[in-house]
Amino acid sequence: ISVKTQINNALNIIKFKKLVVFSNPREENSIIVVSSLVKLGKDLGFEIIPLYAPTLKILKRHLSDLENKNIVADAVYLPTDSFIVSNSKLIASVLNKLKIKSIGAIRDYIDNGIMMGTVVDYYKLGKKAALILHKHKNGQKLQNIPIKFPDNVNIVINKKTYKLMDFKIDDEFLNNINFE
Repeated sequence: ISVKTQINNALNIIKFKKLVVFSNPREENSIIVVSSLVKLGKDLGFEIIPLYAPTLKILKRHLSDLENKNIVADAVYLPTDSFIVSNSKLIASVLNKLKIKSIGAIRDYIDNGIMMGTVVDYYKLGKKAALILHKHKNGQKLQNIPIKFPDNVNIVINKKTYKLMDFKIDDEFLNNINFE
């Protein structure tokens, strides 16, 4: 799911001017996401505060900086980054304690306490991939099979975290959200 879609959906639910992004500079996809967010922030009028965390020690220092208000954020975004995913329970616990709204790029984040995310149903996505593989195995050349993008995206909100944040979502968006 594109970063633009994720952020636009988040902006419909929460308002922010300063968005912290935790990422691991050792993962190329994270660097690309941060750069996309910087451009998107300029276009949509919010500031990106990248917090690079290649180690647990550095991640904990960044979380401490948030706790001590050395870094001020309205919200935090977590990209698809294996190091950040593996530490998402820790991140969520600190953000929730500080009542900082959080946005995650994958379902695991929401399951681990991050407040919300626009996520894909990997089961349905896997079925689409299997269909492409089936066509290819039956002789169709890959270049002749159209590229498929996820069309089964959901805005998911962690109900417990949402209640903790103590804010209301505009009625016009409630029908598009899954509370879990």
